[in-house]
Amino acid sequence: SGSGKSILLINAGAQLLLAGKTVYHFTFELSEQMTKARYDVCLSGKTHEERKKDPGAIDKIIHDRRNSATPMGNLYVLERPTGTCKMHDVAAAVEETKLITGKMPDAIILDYLTIMAPNDPKTTRMDNDYSKLKTIAEEARAMAMTLKIPVITAVQSNRGSIERETIRNQDIADSYAVIHVLDLVLSINQTDMDKRSGQTRLYVTKSRNHLSDYAIVCDVDY
Repeated sequence: SGSGKSILLINAGAQLLLAGKTVYHFTFELSEQMTKARYDVCLSGKTHEERKKDPGAIDKIIHDRRNSATPMGNLYVLERPTGTCKMHDVAAAVEETKLITGKMPDAIILDYLTIMAPNDPKTTRMDNDYSKLKTIAEEARAMAMTLKIPVITAVQSNRGSIERETIRNQDIADSYAVIHVLDLVLSINQTDMDKRSGQTRLYVTKSRNHLSDYAIVCDVDY
């Protein structure tokens, strides 16, 4: 909790937008307005304080990027209550938004997987996190395969991982089964020294088609 899952997901979404892609971002904890505010600062390079003081300046930067030689893609933020949204709901929202806007998503971001619900709670052991989260992950993967687009999400690591310098697959909270379903897994790592240096490390704990077990060192500007 508080490690930067939502920030990382929004940065991923922002990079897709800058590449001209259409992003559907589902948020289950942050409000729609807070999520959009974070996209604003990522895309503009401004701070939240600057955004509050002069929202018009942010709007102009976004507008100019949308109308540049390499136009920015479209963002649709959809807020749903924590713990209630199912992949069936995501599919319905995608279909409804596509009908209204005419824009099919190039990527779907779910913030985040472990606070979703399975499509059919009656056929899932809701008292068993292993079974429940495996089911939700499989349903998310099925949507990705059906739509032929990436679905990007997050899960929490367990409490013991707080003391670790690098979080690996076995440190995933509640359901190790989720790891088996996903194609690419990055863990967010930051020691006190990393934080003082303004850095965080993304560790590739699994990659189905490429190398794994290496770190990507990132500068981070809170």
